[in-house]
Amino acid sequence: MEVLGFIAICYFISKFFGGNDNKINLKCPYCRKDVNIDTPGFWNCPYCDNSFHYRSDGRVLLSDEACNEGVILIAQLFAKLAKADDVVSRQEIDVVDRIVRNDLELSDPQRKEFREAFNEHKNSVLGYLEIIHQLNYFYRETPQVLLFIVDSLFTIARVDGGIHMSQENFIHAAIETFNTTINMRYEDFLQGEGNSSNDNGNEYDNTDTAEDRYYHVLGCTANSTNDEIKSAYKRLVQQYHPDKHVSKDLPEDMIEYAANKFKEIRQAYEEIKKERKIS
Repeated sequence: MEVLGFIAICYFISKFFGGNDNKINLKCPYCRKDVNIDTPGFWNCPYCDNSFHYRSDGRVLLSDEACNEGVILIAQLFAKLAKADDVVSRQEIDVVDRIVRNDLELSDPQRKEFREAFNEHKNSVLGYLEIIHQLNYFYRETPQVLLFIVDSLFTIARVDGGIHMSQENFIHAAIETFNTTINMRYEDFLQGEGNSSNDNGNEYDNTDTAEDRYYHVLGCTANSTNDEIKSAYKRLVQQYHPDKHVSKDLPEDMIEYAANKFKEIRQAYEEIKKERKIS
């Protein structure tokens, strides 16, 4: 009896603590046979050899229904850019739909999934720097896709009549992160020679005064109220605070970029505070 008890205990331990191997059991959506996989992603059924996609939310999709990880990241990035100025306009949604329809060559179910990912990530807590980093890794051997992404970001940002300051920071980070070919193509933009706009559609250029540029950094104008300036500052500080990005295990160049932007934002706010005597 003691031996049987010992065997039972060993079986219990192996069953519940050592024998699971973190396998995920599901049914192939084609042949309906049980399949064991390790992680979310694309898999081939060992019985019928058809490809299916297991999502992290538990959904199992046919291969022609699922967007790959890179396309989902593009949807997330487009959503973050559209919401960067706080409002996703009808024009921005329409231009995203046009890009998906004309350039990405997705099936109807894939376009539906792209739209779902776009809508889900407009207000997600995932930061755009993290998405940019993931896209850079996913498409590191296909720079033409990274170039397409940057071109698309410009198209989306400009559809409302000009690039908002928060969107300009966003695109700037994408260009600097992706690769040197893209940097060369957008050299003027990186050097501050591209135009952007504020909430009222007013454009900024290199003839602005130092005071104008401080407002520009915060995405505000001299006509903005003190409360609007405080709100813009708090939002940008939360977005670029170095502690937030160090904890995300991002590359050093992205952490440095965020840190420099953080300093620029604080300096701009301090100068505006002094000029306006904001307490």
